[in-house]
Amino acid sequence: MEEGRTTMLVRRALNNNAVVAERDGHEVIVMGPGIGFGAKRGAELAADRVERVFYPTPTQPMERLTAFLAEIPAEHLELAVEICDEAASRLSVPLHQSLLIAVADHLSFAIRRQADDVRVDYPLAWEVAQLYPDYLRMGKRALQMVEDRVGVRLPAEEAVSFAMHLIIADAEGDPYDTPGMRQLTMIGQIFDLVDSSFEVSIDRESMSAARFVTHLRYLFARIHGDAQLADTPDHLVRSIADNYSAAMVCAHRIAYLVQMWGGTSISTDEIAFVALHVARLVQDLQRPPRSPDRQHPGG
Repeated sequence: MEEGRTTMLVRRALNNNAVVAERDGHEVIVMGPGIGFGAKRGAELAADRVERVFYPTPTQPMERLTAFLAEIPAEHLELAVEICDEAASRLSVPLHQSLLIAVADHLSFAIRRQADDVRVDYPLAWEVAQLYPDYLRMGKRALQMVEDRVGVRLPAEEAVSFAMHLIIADAEGDPYDTPGMRQLTMIGQIFDLVDSSFEVSIDRESMSAARFVTHLRYLFARIHGDAQLADTPDHLVRSIADNYSAAMVCAHRIAYLVQMWGGTSISTDEIAFVALHVARLVQDLQRPPRSPDRQHPGG
């Protein structure tokens, strides 16, 4: 994601504010106010109209980028840019394209949930407040920015989810180091396990899969920090086990896999919440994309 400086030619318009363009022989997505209005294939894009350029990556291929940027309201994306810019300034969080897209997706999703009066519980609120107070303050600042810019007052709990996106982005290290590669391999095996458990084929490039990976990475961070969830009320754990029995079986298999990789036992509480996230991942296959889930802990 950077300013466009070299010649770019229009391939096709996505909407009034985004086009697919060719730059140095590669397809990119270019955004700017009104840049797609009347855009004709082969026309050169004026540099002063280009505000942002998005590049496909292995985890964000062109099809996924195109679908996401064509769907998300322009004001939500620009607000996500402001939030990420301020987070980068306040916390020195790396301003990667992946962070911007994750924040924009969550922001837009949260605004729709609020319109539908759907509340989300975040069981990690206490841990985030204790371990990452600066990130939580930025999360609260994000809520204020949402209210100031688009006039929507999100629930206070949403600050936790914004903080978690920033925490995960800041924790990303060299993707080629051994722990990073081990984690990526383990995530791939977890997806394979979900596929085989439910006889489905999860689209690894979908937004649902991206959210699931976020939950897994945060679980890994808690395991690494010896801060696994352990105080969840027994009745809630039992309720999850009763209502999502198949997902609970899958979650136990995931816990065994994680223990095999890292040598650390997974708490009953963690297994229950993994089951809940597995259930949502599988349910997303049977519902329209980006449909809000009314009972879901986590962002």
